[in-house]
Amino acid sequence: MTPMRSGKPTTVENEYGRAEGNGNEGRNPSAVAAGRSIGRTGDENEINVTYKTLPITRKLASHLACEFLCHLLYSRSQIPCTISDMRVIISRLDKDKYQDEGQDRHRERRKKKRLRAGFEKNARNLLFELDALLSGIKSLFESIAPEKLTFVLGSSSGMGQEAYHLVFEYGNGTGAEISARKMVDATKKMLRVMFANSQRMCQDFIRPTKLYLLAEVC
Repeated sequence: MTPMRSGKPTTVENEYGRAEGNGNEGRNPSAVAAGRSIGRTGDENEINVTYKTLPITRKLASHLACEFLCHLLYSRSQIPCTISDMRVIISRLDKDKYQDEGQDRHRERRKKKRLRAGFEKNARNLLFELDALLSGIKSLFESIAPEKLTFVLGSSSGMGQEAYHLVFEYGNGTGAEISARKMVDATKKMLRVMFANSQRMCQDFIRPTKLYLLAEVC
């Protein structure tokens, strides 16, 4: 998939028919495209999210990339639950631990603690790694304005089982401020389009594997 350029239509025609678009090519809208390559075949599915008046800035692109990654990891069964649910679970574990320390330890509590010890450690390590990854994405957009991000799931970046491309067409003023409400609305629109196309973007089951992130600047 090649990055989109200003002035070109943001809707595409492929083997699945017409992808989502708003018919506003004359207004030169900002857009986000999400595509998927499968293994060595290079077969690609592409969906487009078009924003009529909202320009894609570095901050918005960073936010959309993080939300896209969180949704991708959960929908492709790479994490057991959403990141927000994981934070709630960790918070509850901390609360239970605090309550345990204020009470006498008996056999059932010790057994409960042993059973959840491995899960708690893995959950904390996973959340730490995810936070570090999301922080790295934000730092990337603070230094440059990548036009394309590729998320590769597989044993290596060159031999991945699946590769998902996120392509940005920046609007005028990549450093302009966008309100938190507009960022939330932009995220909801992107996720709605992804949900609507999830059947063809996430067709096969994939086992938990490694994740690689590649950035392209043109």
